[in-house]
Amino acid sequence: MPITETQRQRRRNYLGSSDAPAIVGVDHFRNIADVYFSKVKELDEEKTSDAMEVGNLCEDAVLNWFMKETGQKIRRNRNRVHTNGIMAANLDAEVVGSPEGVEAKTTGITGPYEPTEWGEPHSDEVPERVIVQCQHQMAVVPGMKLIWVPVLLGGVGFRLYKIERNDTFIKDLEDIELTFWHDNVKKEIPPEDNLPAISLLKRIRRVPNKVVSVESDVVKKWLDAKEVLRLADKDKKEAEQILLTLLSDAEAADCDLGRVTYFEQARKEYLVAASTYRVARFKKAQEVRI
Repeated sequence: MPITETQRQRRRNYLGSSDAPAIVGVDHFRNIADVYFSKVKELDEEKTSDAMEVGNLCEDAVLNWFMKETGQKIRRNRNRVHTNGIMAANLDAEVVGSPEGVEAKTTGITGPYEPTEWGEPHSDEVPERVIVQCQHQMAVVPGMKLIWVPVLLGGVGFRLYKIERNDTFIKDLEDIELTFWHDNVKKEIPPEDNLPAISLLKRIRRVPNKVVSVESDVVKKWLDAKEVLRLADKDKKEAEQILLTLLSDAEAADCDLGRVTYFEQARKEYLVAASTYRVARFKKAQEVRI
């Protein structure tokens, strides 16, 4: 389910199960610096991606399938806080009458996924980030012995996995998260050797008229990179002008390197009106069929 503004603000005060994989370095989408800035800075609301929206819309369906598959009843959207007051978890569901949780997943609906990450059904062969997330949840709920992971896989259908509690793993995870919280978040010291995503940096709410000092070398590096990009774009446009001039009214041209094509492309109607356009592309000589 989509989180509310209250839940969003609450998440700043804790390390949640979605933060844990990034903190230990197994999240493909976030790193420890992203988590750090999300805790110490006010951020504008994140735009919902297609994958996020599909996950939100399909969560009920996945949980309903879990109940049908296992015959168990559940209580949905259970919020829990660790006794340390730092770690927290928003479980998709808890199984009624049993010390088990449920973490619903949807993947591969809006784009490709790595099939090898998901192994045999009813095993624990799931992506590392899911394992860390589930162990974090069980750390927050001391009596929880198992997290069920029902998942809707694109092109496959429903599958069910389970992650059992690992107290040794949990102890290490707690140490890592608490160290990060006390040494970085509380002291407002960014983690070393990690930079947050540009998309997150753009969401930081700026303080009007606030000015900070930065090293000149950093600014120079940025300006130099912009200039290299500008010159490269200028050279590309000029080279393309020459190339299209030489093509004249032809749709393709051959050279010793291969063939350049300039075929008409179709653009489907979506947010803009349907139209056609041309794209310059290159094929190596061995790829060209005469």
